[in-house]
Amino acid sequence: MYHAPPAHPSAAPPGVTCLRCGQSWPRDPVLEVACPSCHAKVGSGCKRPSGHQAQHVHAARDLLALATVLGYGPCPAAEPIAAPQRRATPTNGTTQLTLNL
Repeated sequence: MYHAPPAHPSAAPPGVTCLRCGQSWPRDPVLEVACPSCHAKVGSGCKRPSGHQAQHVHAARDLLALATVLGYGPCPAAEPIAAPQRRATPTNGTTQLTLNL
């Protein structure tokens, strides 16, 4: 899911809807937790090291929200990520990983 930052730090963040399954929340669930990376407060968008507003939320914040925000989790309409397949390369004996996404 794409997490858009608020238009202005004092503006109320808009509700969000998952484009795959249609589930919606009154406020982006990622904004329900403080960011462990940039220390942005609950309800505020993430910040860049320069202090400017970041275009996206930090991955650590999204993972924290997934683990702690009730009703927020992996999209039920998302395709599962396939486990890497290992196959030996006969020419040099190394192992090659292939992701089938």
